[in-house]
Amino acid sequence: QNREQRMRLTALAARGYVEMIGVTDLDPAVLAGRMEAALARPLPPPGGLRLHGDRDCAAIIHGLLAGEGVR
Repeated sequence: QNREQRMRLTALAARGYVEMIGVTDLDPAVLAGRMEAALARPLPPPGGLRLHGDRDCAAIIHGLLAGEGVR
C-alpha cells in the first residue's frame, strides 16, 4: 500500500496538486516556509484527474460480459 500511495502522490505532485515533503521539512520554520511558498504559487489547472475509476472499471467489465470488448 505504501508504494501505491507514493505513486499516487508522485503523479499528483507532477501535476502541481500537492508537494511532497520529507522528514527534514517537518521542522516548524522549514514547514512554515514550504507552506507560504505553496500558497504563493498559482493553482494548477482544473481537470485532468480521473476520479471515477470504479465506474470506469465497472463499465469495462460490463462491456466484456456483454461481448462488446474493451472500448
